[in-house]
Amino acid sequence: MKQLFEYAVGARDRGMYDFTEIIGGFYRKLDSEYSSTRNSFTNRLLKIMKDYIETDPRAQLRLDQF
Repeated sequence: MKQLFEYAVGARDRGMYDFTEIIGGFYRKLDSEYSSTRNSFTNRLLKIMKDYIETDPRAQLRLDQF
């Protein structure tokens, strides 16, 4: 969780304030860093984040607008 908060602070400093964008960016970071050495906790966390991103109404609205 500490890594998520550190990532969120860095994202906010870069001007990213949307929660879904922050979670999506952190998901991509974790997915690339731990692709070969995943444990069960990492897999569960990645699944939770992926499910949130896929079901967030604001993110779906943005995708529908393209």
